[in-house]
Amino acid sequence: MSNDPTQKYLISVPISIQISKKKKFYLNLNGYRNAHFRVLHKAKKDFHDLVKSDLLKLPIMKAVELTFILFPGSRANRDTANVCSVVEKFFCDSLVECGRLEDDNYTVVLQTLYQFGEVDPNNPRVEVTIRDMTKTLKEDPMQILFNQKEIEAGIRLYVESKVNLEEGQKIDIDLRATRGDEGFTAEISITDPEDLVQEAASAKTTTAPASTSAPTPAPTATRKPKPVMKAEALTEKPDEVPAEEPEPAKEESASTEETFPNKADEAESETVESEADTTGGEETANAEEPASKPKAAEPKEEQPKRQSLFGGLGKPSNS
Repeated sequence: MSNDPTQKYLISVPISIQISKKKKFYLNLNGYRNAHFRVLHKAKKDFHDLVKSDLLKLPIMKAVELTFILFPGSRANRDTANVCSVVEKFFCDSLVECGRLEDDNYTVVLQTLYQFGEVDPNNPRVEVTIRDMTKTLKEDPMQILFNQKEIEAGIRLYVESKVNLEEGQKIDIDLRATRGDEGFTAEISITDPEDLVQEAASAKTTTAPASTSAPTPAPTATRKPKPVMKAEALTEKPDEVPAEEPEPAKEESASTEETFPNKADEAESETVESEADTTGGEETANAEEPASKPKAAEPKEEQPKRQSLFGGLGKPSNS
């Protein structure tokens, strides 16, 4: 008893197609290369119609190995691949069109062999041996893919099934990728409504000073300056202003006597003072008037008192 899990199927296909009453299409690379595309389309369609009934008897296969054995109609030297390659192309396309194979790429057609049989002038053909390799394939493990939102939704359902949550409590999940065997980790935090309110209040208090980046100006900077009093308000009334005391004439004469003991020097000083008085004009006369007769000073027209040029000479210095 054989333990081979594979099964084999044998199908015979022609090596020429009658596309018209007088013309045949031979399945080889020379005819395939030189034929018109309409001729190729007609030959492929007729080939499919010939093998369709046999192919529909086959089971649906996930992987196969194909062996093509050539039985030519004459003893002429034949290139096996020249014929079997075109037969393979038409045959595999028919298997896919009939739904026996998902595709004819290398993951499905695992192996292809070309062989020479014998000359058969009565029935030139190609015998195709199909070996079903479906049972030899390793079954792919079942895979389920979840994105981040689906993972977080699953974690929330698991937490809600294990923990009795109060109304208003919030579940926060923080997925983090780690190195090593741990892979992804999920940090779960449950927050109460009161905590949320406190967090919002603290956020307001922390963000409030930041809004006032520039310091507020001092109140004194915004005050208007006090109005300056007028000169009239600062001046005292004429009645309240005390009369200036006139300088004693005797002291001045005494000083002049001490300074100029000789009469000649005194006369000379008087001539100098008279010349200074004439050059001073009215200002000198006004300055000497308080000495003879005191007058009340007028606030607006008050003028500084001018001393004599030689009034201070002769006084002893304190030093």
